[in-house]
Amino acid sequence: MKRKLMMVSMMAILSLSLFACGSKDTTSSSNGSARTNTEKEADTKNENVGTFSQLFTNNEVSVWYLCDAIDKEATPDVYVVYGDGTYLNMEGKKSKTFAELSKMTDEEIASWVEEDWNNRNEVLMYYHQHKDELRQDAENSISDSTDSDTIAMIALDDAYREISGTTSEGGEELDPDYLNSVQDQVNAAKDYIINEINTKLAEQGGIAKPRYGFSIYTDASGNNVDKEALILERSGRKEISTTNDIKSGDVYDSHYSGFFVSDGKYFLMRMNHDMAVTFDEIGADGISVDEDVVFE
Repeated sequence: MKRKLMMVSMMAILSLSLFACGSKDTTSSSNGSARTNTEKEADTKNENVGTFSQLFTNNEVSVWYLCDAIDKEATPDVYVVYGDGTYLNMEGKKSKTFAELSKMTDEEIASWVEEDWNNRNEVLMYYHQHKDELRQDAENSISDSTDSDTIAMIALDDAYREISGTTSEGGEELDPDYLNSVQDQVNAAKDYIINEINTKLAEQGGIAKPRYGFSIYTDASGNNVDKEALILERSGRKEISTTNDIKSGDVYDSHYSGFFVSDGKYFLMRMNHDMAVTFDEIGADGISVDEDVVFE
């Protein structure tokens, strides 16, 4: 009888011990200690933190905003970044406000920027690449004029304004009476320039989108990443010196998060949560080390 009671007592103690162990969900770690559910959730969050370059390359298309502040009245520069290493951008003076952008989907924003590229920016880029050549061609087209060089310069400026939808590129003011006297020739030369651009673009099949790449810069030892930059072929660079300076905010139902970049602005994307990012590692594929990306 005593033996039977002792066995029952031992079974009860064993059951209590098992219950106590099972009341906290733990997982054995590599050093033999136990981790709670909370610790495992923290690990999962860390595993979801991407590198700087992955923010841009992991998606087929992503939309970014360069701004001074997250404000519904602010007009950010908009960047559409493609996973294939190319991008398009819309400058703030032609862009929409955060209030307007927040009501559009990323797909709608990308389509809007692409349409602008096809209708205007591509032409404008050709203009900048061949400006001197276009001026000379326009001058040759009105060679019978005694002021062909001046008229060609005025026509080039007028063509720029029409293509870009902005103000003049600058230059000295001309006498209004003189402008009136040569206006017909200026208009003819301007039309010649714009037609020449469209003809050349059609022959070339358009201009390829500008490219981007990544560079990391190390500390004095050369063994640690000190800063990292997104290098944009025709739009400068977006450089970060810390992964901790994250800026987040809302405009209506849209949440934006991103980092402070070297030009004193914030580079953000629309997300469901605050951004978390790490530097790329030294030796990572496709990442330049201690030198800017060179586009050939």
